[in-house]
Amino acid sequence: MEDYNMKFNMKARIFFNKDLTAAEEFISKLIEDANKTILLKGVPQNRVEDGARISEWSIQRDELHLRIVSGRYLRAHSALLRIHKLLAKEIGARFKTGARSMIIDEYTATMNLPSNIEFSIPKIPAVQSIEQADNALKIYFANLDETALRGYEIDRAIKLIQSLTLPSLTERVTKIPPGTIIRRSKPREYKFKEDPTIKALELGWLEEFPGKGQFFYTPPITKLYEAIKTIFVKEVGEKLGFQECLFPKLIPLEIMDKMRYLEGICEGMFYCSAPERNPEFFEDLKAELYVTRKIPYKKLRDALKDPYYALSAAQCEPFYNYLGNKTIKIKRLPLKYMDHSGYTFRYEAGGARGLERAFEFQRLELVWAALPEDAENIRDETLVETERVADEILELEWWTEVGDDPFYLVGRFSEDQEINLPDVPKYELRAALPYKGEFNKKNSIATSSFNVHGQHYVKNFSTKTDKGVDIWTGCTGIGLTRWLVAFLAQHGFNREDWPKKIVELTEPFPEIPDISA
Repeated sequence: MEDYNMKFNMKARIFFNKDLTAAEEFISKLIEDANKTILLKGVPQNRVEDGARISEWSIQRDELHLRIVSGRYLRAHSALLRIHKLLAKEIGARFKTGARSMIIDEYTATMNLPSNIEFSIPKIPAVQSIEQADNALKIYFANLDETALRGYEIDRAIKLIQSLTLPSLTERVTKIPPGTIIRRSKPREYKFKEDPTIKALELGWLEEFPGKGQFFYTPPITKLYEAIKTIFVKEVGEKLGFQECLFPKLIPLEIMDKMRYLEGICEGMFYCSAPERNPEFFEDLKAELYVTRKIPYKKLRDALKDPYYALSAAQCEPFYNYLGNKTIKIKRLPLKYMDHSGYTFRYEAGGARGLERAFEFQRLELVWAALPEDAENIRDETLVETERVADEILELEWWTEVGDDPFYLVGRFSEDQEINLPDVPKYELRAALPYKGEFNKKNSIATSSFNVHGQHYVKNFSTKTDKGVDIWTGCTGIGLTRWLVAFLAQHGFNREDWPKKIVELTEPFPEIPDISA
């Protein structure tokens, strides 16, 4: 984290059980001594000005009023905790009065801003207001109680604000500029240049579901999907020794919190609530529904518990919990699992767009835990094999680039100093969408991502090894629905134009359903 040349100015009160007037002279000596000792403890001798100092104080009956100013080495709110502890001990012993609670009435933190930086700051708990002027930011806190003080809310608020004034964590840790293309296929000629979702709907291969971003897959497109899935499972997952598992798709929010998803993409998840066990209430609800023939949404909402779950948004969430609070045997590494047992769910809001960006979609998820070098090698192997499938079996036009949005770093904000991360956290493979025009990032679809998380998840889930050495995790998400879109966008719906392997795997091919009278 950069040196923001931070300055702090705080007004606070400490409440005692008795009137402090008789202890005034004693308190004066304690404060004078504290300014020279405990409020400079840990501060370099050449940076005394960055320690803390009680600049003003007064007694009003049973209240001790303090103004504390400081620099970054001992922030004023930390200094308040030190002086509270000292006074509670010394005054309690001498004058038989206890220090009860404390409150911060006013608190200003001032920090320099990096030059030429644009940022926005959301509403942050504990922060009253923020002012920006002359390359400096002033953060105002007010009426903070002891719970907020001891719960480190001030430090986390400041840390969050600092992180928002910096380039993204991805930009800071990635050694190759995000967006750099590292490999690409040869150009291809396309016989089909229509939107595959629209064409699939016209042909009856897809039926729009009432829920936005959802589709009913009929037999022809399902057959093609299963062929593509089979290829990736065998040619990437099984070839590289991944073992098949069944991962839950209903994820407790405590796991999402450990993953930092609640901080990173909380607006992109579907949340789930269980109903209260209240049979009488639901009898009333059923009666209202029967009579009015309208779904009583508000009444139903009142009968739901808090949303303790979210639908799986990454598919790999259960793996990190599986490793959680375990001491892993080094001789059992690497652990390599895969799952393709159901849908992944993301709330795209207004961004939903056909099969290309749906609310629910199918993926093959490869996950692993390994020694750091092995973790990166495994990721690179999954990338090479996926490129091979795209090139030699599916015969698609694609490129691989350095990713600019590793999902697991979005919620980590400024904490890059706390964990070891790879030089390239993410690669992404994008395929051309001819119906959109010339192959570029805008006219393409991200089909797969290849990630190494470093220590992010093993730290968050308290995973260790029996030899005390570090392990890393990684995941490769192969977006099967996205590959289906890319395949149809480039090859179309005429099976005579499809690659040989796909034709073989789709025999016998179902007829287009015609069920309407």
